[in-house]
Amino acid sequence: MQLTLLYDAECSLCEGAVQWIAARDRRKRFCFVPLQCEPACGMDSMVVRCGEREYRQSSAVLRAARGLGLPWSMLWLLMVVPRRFRDGWYRYVALRRSATRPPVAAGENSA
Repeated sequence: MQLTLLYDAECSLCEGAVQWIAARDRRKRFCFVPLQCEPACGMDSMVVRCGEREYRQSSAVLRAARGLGLPWSMLWLLMVVPRRFRDGWYRYVALRRSATRPPVAAGENSA
């Protein structure tokens, strides 16, 4: 089944995650779409679409891992951890991801 991963293309952490997943996607199951391409969707986190289902935040990360096959698919077992704890971890990382962005050089436009 095809998996669509929506991500923040302006985030270097997200961009790195996409490159990491693409390098390990041996079965070519993933299609990557920047969130900026779907402005009406109102999403602010990673989203994985699998058929009619949508996975967000930590569930999206774990669904992406599952789609990569072994050994990464073993991370799917973390779904037994209550979502509020998993999503709390996701939000913690998301709030600090701006620290992973390279600084803007003097004279460059950030727009």
